[in-house]
Amino acid sequence: MHSADWQARASNCLTASAARWHDPKYGIVFTHGRSATLWDVDGRDYIDLTCGYSVSNFGHAFPPISDVVARQAGQLSHLTGELHPQKIQLAEQLLQHLWNIAARPPGVENAPTPSALHAGRADAGKVVFNSTGARAVETAWKAAVAFRPGKLVALELGFHGRSIATSPLSQLGQSTPTDPQLAPEAYCVWPTTESLYCEQCPLGKVHPACQLACTSDLFEEIEQQASTVSAILVEPAWGARGYIFPPQEFFLRLRQITRRHGIVLIADEIQTGLGRCGDWLLSHAQGWQADLTLVGKSLGGGVVPISAVVGSAAILESIPQNTESETFAASPFACNVALETLRQLASGHWFKQAQKLGAELREMVGQIVKTTGIPCRIDGQGAVCTIEFASQERPIELAQRRTLDVMKRCVALGLLVHYTGPRKTRIVLLPPFTILPEELEATRRRLQQVFTQSASSA
Repeated sequence: MHSADWQARASNCLTASAARWHDPKYGIVFTHGRSATLWDVDGRDYIDLTCGYSVSNFGHAFPPISDVVARQAGQLSHLTGELHPQKIQLAEQLLQHLWNIAARPPGVENAPTPSALHAGRADAGKVVFNSTGARAVETAWKAAVAFRPGKLVALELGFHGRSIATSPLSQLGQSTPTDPQLAPEAYCVWPTTESLYCEQCPLGKVHPACQLACTSDLFEEIEQQASTVSAILVEPAWGARGYIFPPQEFFLRLRQITRRHGIVLIADEIQTGLGRCGDWLLSHAQGWQADLTLVGKSLGGGVVPISAVVGSAAILESIPQNTESETFAASPFACNVALETLRQLASGHWFKQAQKLGAELREMVGQIVKTTGIPCRIDGQGAVCTIEFASQERPIELAQRRTLDVMKRCVALGLLVHYTGPRKTRIVLLPPFTILPEELEATRRRLQQVFTQSASSA
């Protein structure tokens, strides 16, 4: 049975609510994968440079993860809410790696002491487990409001899930009649559709000379309304919008303001954490520490859904006893897979590999772009390579057409990449850390063809 047959069957039994027909790669029917390569039902191979939005950072069928899956499935797979060694060990490991260490100021190899990190607050930290990223956001929100009543402030470029509570935080200025209507006093999404997105600065300024002029209204509002704000929710890089990396000083200033007013700062590192950006946490690499940090996606090794809220015990213990539970959260199966994920990362090898791989990929794409003359900007951090076709000098319509053209050619030549950006002018490459040399070489050849063909068609 071919892809078209499976697509027809899918249209008969699956709703369109989760379909992504705007994305040229949607509709391919995959059967299996290994490392960075996927195969479809027609036997065609694709180099996977998406990793499921950083879910499969170790690629497909990674042997250490596969071994844990087989072993744990034959021992004990599920418990609902009960204690088991893996759950306790995983919480301890998350605290060790994500909380009981300090953020590293830029250029400093050795982190300061935990007491310096937490500004004198004696807080050993705690963990709450969930099964999805959206549930982790909800849990952090619940804890913050219980600790400090008030509204949650999020930024419009952020994406935090599609649940009833998190969907209003993730709309990018767009909504439908079916979207939930939360009480306006419960949250505020600050309109930053183009602010902190330097390639499309609405003020026509250039960083760093701009001195973050686009954030002045936001910071002023926080200062004036601090008594009504419970928490601020941010991503260290806007992952779902195209891995847009705001200037580092924005987060450092935000941390200063929230600490001064006692506002809870929540870092959504569900995409950016656990190695994707070359460190345990991108926020730590940027030199700041959130009060609550959310991790998920790759925590499950590309196999199981599991997420966690890691941070201040004082805040997390504000959730009343016996009011937080989830059927599939932190099962023995999921926890053992997550423990293997942390064991792999703790070796330090994969952080270095992510940094090396990302640098090689950005250099490769830069050389290809240079030879074809297509105007774009290459950026990224860790194992992230972003290609931005928009600029302040280029009409947005031209950038959008070029992005879509490149995306379609990638799919046609067997490359799976992210078609993204607030205005669909970005392509993002998120290779697995385990990509083989021959897969990276195939990526280079195919990208060269993509950009050469696109340049010729202009």
